[in-house]
Amino acid sequence: YRKILKSNPNCLSEDFYDQNIPEKDMFLYWSPKTADFYEVQSIVEFLRRKYPQAIHVAGGTHIDYNQEECVKVFDAIIVGPGERTMLQIIDNHIGGYLKQVYQDEWKHVHYKDFTFARRDFLPRETIVTDLFEKYGHPDSTCVLFSRGCPYRCSFCVYNTPNTLQVRQDVEAEINYLKNEYGISAINLKDEVCIGHSVKIYTPFLESVGNCGIMWRGQTIVGVPESLLDLAKESGCVELVLGVESVVQNVLDSINKRQTVKQCEETIEYLSKIGIKSRANIIFGLPNEPEDIVDKTIEFIERNKLDYVSVSGLCPVPGSDMYANPSKYGIRVIDKNWDRHAHLMFRYGDDEDHGLPFHFEKGFKQEEIINNMEGFSWKHQKFNALSVPEYSAGFTWIKNADNQEILNGPFPKY
Repeated sequence: YRKILKSNPNCLSEDFYDQNIPEKDMFLYWSPKTADFYEVQSIVEFLRRKYPQAIHVAGGTHIDYNQEECVKVFDAIIVGPGERTMLQIIDNHIGGYLKQVYQDEWKHVHYKDFTFARRDFLPRETIVTDLFEKYGHPDSTCVLFSRGCPYRCSFCVYNTPNTLQVRQDVEAEINYLKNEYGISAINLKDEVCIGHSVKIYTPFLESVGNCGIMWRGQTIVGVPESLLDLAKESGCVELVLGVESVVQNVLDSINKRQTVKQCEETIEYLSKIGIKSRANIIFGLPNEPEDIVDKTIEFIERNKLDYVSVSGLCPVPGSDMYANPSKYGIRVIDKNWDRHAHLMFRYGDDEDHGLPFHFEKGFKQEEIINNMEGFSWKHQKFNALSVPEYSAGFTWIKNADNQEILNGPFPKY
């Protein structure tokens, strides 16, 4: 999606839809994020006019938590996992008796019970991408080997199911991608690509290692060193860490269940074994101190992080922060979905700043924005780089001479 936006700045227009979306019996919209909902709605309205016989089906987290709104937009919605219900919808549509709501339970639909998705019907250019430009531009693609997250961070909605479900056919999928598309690097889109369980993740990492492929993904802090060693041996070059904040009181307030010390220890060990580390940082979290920018920069300097991605807080439907705002000192959350964003400044400096909430006390919206932008410019040595393969706005990166470099677009300060 971001690639389309970059290469086709006018793609969010009816002319673009008219020329690029062929007629189908059914259009499926899976996981339209809250911030993208109105845009998806406009696409549905256009396609209804162009292809009046087609039906429109949607599923994903926003649909799960906003069913009453979504049944007014789509012919049918999927609540919960869609592996079984999607087949049911197709059968019902053929039979002429489509229902409005199809629902399944996460506990009854385990990810490991399904084989990997073949890409044979897709154009090669939609599969093979350049996601590893910092590592020699190998042909790469995205994969999803597990589903769910065992943690309950209060700002997050991507923790259903609340258990990790790791697929068993990891080697089969990687070898399929290698043989059919010449893939030599994979970007794991799992919420947690390596967890704390040695029992679960040792065979998983061994399977990846058997395929001789470069990879990166997102993990948590405090992973056993034996698993990180195995990740390195299996071809891992980079891990994204959900640090979120460098202040312990803030971490505690969002139920992060990690310590600043654990963050530092994980970063140090990754550096020791030769895996680059990227820290995700959120500004605008509850209980941030006035000097949060200085504390964050000091943390990054002290721990010598390779990359940093920064976003602003967005309490999304389905998160505990959205369901219980007063618990986190939030006075109001804007229900205009255009004001929401998964992460801030995803495409450039012309987007609305988001931050669809107001605290009872503490930082105001404009102060949070100033913290985000000031973070990038507080010290001359730290500059901003917009990295398209991550949905984030500010990232620091060092060039071959160990000098920080700048590449826009980025918010002005």
